[in-house]
Amino acid sequence: MSETATHAPSRRQFLKHTGRAAAATTLADMAVPHVHAAENNTLQVVLIGCGGRGTGAARDAMSVRQGPVKLVAMADVFVDRVRSRGHNFDDSKRIWRSDIPSGEGNPYQNEWNALVDAIRDDQPFNEVEHGVMASVVSSLGRMAAHTAREMTLDAMLNSPHEYAPGLDQWTMDSPAPIKADDDGNYPVPMPGIVTDREY
Repeated sequence: MSETATHAPSRRQFLKHTGRAAAATTLADMAVPHVHAAENNTLQVVLIGCGGRGTGAARDAMSVRQGPVKLVAMADVFVDRVRSRGHNFDDSKRIWRSDIPSGEGNPYQNEWNALVDAIRDDQPFNEVEHGVMASVVSSLGRMAAHTAREMTLDAMLNSPHEYAPGLDQWTMDSPAPIKADDDGNYPVPMPGIVTDREY
């Protein structure tokens, strides 16, 4: 038996091998349990991020063999992307739109403008809360998608679920946090079946 086979993969090896596979398996080869609302079996898809990869994934989702699938909402930090991708949307059904002042449509440029202004004016500049909340909202969306449950911000902030147990102890040579079974398969979310955790 080789040395590789006798040791669990390190975190570095795990990320190297699974990172490449993640994009290929998303929406392409993932078994999603049948979870239907009463009297309606339409799968409603929300597109968050209307760039090339996002719209490509949405197009693939809309083309699955087992329908019906309906694109019900779109969101992006760049207003023009939503407008260009959503030209067939009924504007009367729009739920919300951010009205951004002219010249402030690029959030990345806005950040640079604010940082440089603070430096030049010798003012404090702290984006920690925005960064933390962006991460929390990402985790909230992930949990909602992986469990098929509605998640509120309060529920997410007070959730006892530990996404990465022992994270503060990890090193690049730590064992992989998720282990494969005897057949080499990793656990996957089962929305609507496993509802209190991701896997």
